[in-house]
Formats: sequence, C-alpha cells, structure tokens
Amino acid sequence: MADVSPNRYDSEGHYQLIQNAICNGLSLVIATVVEIHGSASAHPGSKMIVSKEGRNIHGWIGGGCAESFVIQQAIEALHAGVPRLVNVDLNDEWRGVGMPCGGSMDVYIEPVSPPRQLAIHLSVSGAELLARWARRLGFAVQTVESTTQWGTADYAVHNTSDEPKLAIYSRASNTTSPGILSNTNSPEMAAISVAGRLLAMETSRSGMRLCHNQPLSTRHSQTGPAQMALVLIGHNRITECIAEVATSLGWTITLYSSLARSGQYAPQVCCILDDDAYRADVVDPHTCVVIATQHKGDHLWLQDVLRRRPRYVGVIASRSRAALLWDSLDTELSLLAQECLYSPCGLDLGGRTPFGIALAICCELLHFSNTYSSKSSTLPHASSHNNPDSR
Repeated sequence: MADVSPNRYDSEGHYQLIQNAICNGLSLVIATVVEIHGSASAHPGSKMIVSKEGRNIHGWIGGGCAESFVIQQAIEALHAGVPRLVNVDLNDEWRGVGMPCGGSMDVYIEPVSPPRQLAIHLSVSGAELLARWARRLGFAVQTVESTTQWGTADYAVHNTSDEPKLAIYSRASNTTSPGILSNTNSPEMAAISVAGRLLAMETSRSGMRLCHNQPLSTRHSQTGPAQMALVLIGHNRITECIAEVATSLGWTITLYSSLARSGQYAPQVCCILDDDAYRADVVDPHTCVVIATQHKGDHLWLQDVLRRRPRYVGVIASRSRAALLWDSLDTELSLLAQECLYSPCGLDLGGRTPFGIALAICCELLHFSNTYSSKSSTLPHASSHNNPDSR
C-alpha cells in the first residue's frame, strides 16, 4: 500500500513547481521544517510552498494555526526579500499558535522570486563582459539592438552621448543613473562600474565606503588604464571571484594560500603556498593587498603586510572582527594603518554572494589604482611558483 502520509513530501513536484513559477515570472516562498522540539505533527525536512497571495499550493508542515502562522511569516519574508528562521510554538494554546501539541518547531522561510530582467544595448562598451557579470549577480540578461527592444526589462544599459560612459535606466523609478565609478577608461572598467551600480540599485545601498563614510568623488581618481599589482592572502570563493574580475581588468595577481589548487584560478594568477610563514615577500609600496584568511591568524598577516607599507590593505571581516584587528596593532602600526587599512573592505553595494562581495572590493580597489607601465619592474613576478600544487 502506498504511503499517503502528509509527511511524505513530493520533492519532484516541489522542484517542478518552483521552476514553473520562475519561468512564468511568479514569486513564491518555501517553508522548510528544520528542527522539531518535543511533539509535532511535521518532521524535519517537511516543506510547504506558499504563493504570493498567501495560499499553501504544495506540501505540508502541520495544520491549523501552525500553517496560518507560517504563511503570515512567509508573506512578510517575501515582501522584505530576505529569508528568516522562525520558531513555531506548539506548547501553549493561548500564547503560542493555538495548538497545544506539546512541542515547537523551527521553520526556515525562503522567498523565491524570478530573476530581474536586464537589457544591454549591443553597442555599449564591454557588453559581453557586463552580461557575464550581471548573470553572476542573478540577473536574466538579454542583448538588444535598439531601445525599442527593451520590452518590460527592469533595467536597461545603453550609451550616453559622452562615450564611453554608460547609463542604467530603471523601469521601476523611471530614472537613469551612471555607473558606480566616476572614471571608466576601458570597456572592462565600464562593465565593472555598471555591474556595481546595478547591485547597489537592487539592494538599495549607497555604494559608499563600508568603514569611512567618504564620498566617491574625493577618492583617488583614475587617470589611465587600470593596471595593478594585487596580492590576495587566503583562499575561498570570494578570492576566486576577485581574481576572476581582476584578471579581466589586466591586473597582476599573486595569491598566498596553502588551500588553493590548480584549476581554481586563471593561469596568470601566481600562487604561493605559504600560509604559516606570514611573509608576503611581493608586497611593496606599489602593491594593493586583500587579506581574506578569515581566521585567527589575520592579525599576523596584517602586521607583516603593514610593515611593508603597501598602498592599500583591505581585510574581509565583520565590523566587530575589524575592530579587534585595529586593537591588535601597536602605535607604530596604527599610524601606518590609518593611511592604508580598510576593514571591512569594499564599497557598500549590499552584496551577499561571493561574487557580489568580490565586486564591491574590486570597485573600491579601482579608486586606488594608478597608471602603470606594462613593463614596470615594480610589478611582482614569481614564475617559479606558478604551479598551485607545488611548495
């Protein structure tokens, strides 16, 4: 006899329903029981899909008031666009959800919306690169030959009369905005500038600095093609994405990490597997450094790097972690840090994914880049270390 228990969840139908909703431009919410405390009718892993109108259209997590409470939370999460974890109290009929079952359950509520539509005019500089990065940010991208083909796209990118400047049209606000950077002297810089602005517009963020509320216009201006000596310390998905963007911009990149392996970075990224010596020998006053180790050794790397007086040091860290790093510096290093240390690093673009965070950091780095000759002897070179698997 087939199991017809309400706890037997139809996962195939669940995924098909979500796919169909996204293809049809519909939003919905997935509610998943994460943990049960005491007695409850649902089980961990039980799911319910809620429509934007507040109806249970698939699955089951418990009946009566428990379902009503979760649907209410689901609608709020959908409007906010942010997942949430809620506790459904089943112990108290009066102060809980009205079901004295003798337990409670934690439910993860995840809003799912179709990707925002982005139309890119084919004539814009860096159109192909911008399309690739926009897809990494979650946009559905189409390239068009004329403005009449924008259709119902949420955003449209086109040229302005001041080439190679690009403008971003927002259908929701009926406004046109420039990229996040004030100077874009190459298609690659134009692409990263627009991608940064799109992310900031989607998240309603300022695009200002995370730690010093300093306007973009007062920062170092870009006077030529961006060619930078960049050192990444640590390996994770964020550093992989930083390297991806940086190689597109033609930067020279050196990675310090014992965790990196071949195939995770482009061939032109120089990998040095040196995670315990705390010696970044390629750092000099012309270098920009991003510390992404995100562990208790951060302060050792930071102290070693600051003594080499780099132009820029960014540390990927929370505000509380950044405060601890500042407190770990002695008087001499604190003075050096005031000139070049940025932690948390990156512009306030609201990125939550590794690529979004990397984009914010690269946008900030562009404000500190100067024009370098491709033959400059100051750029770090370590061809003997180009195999990430060799020590």
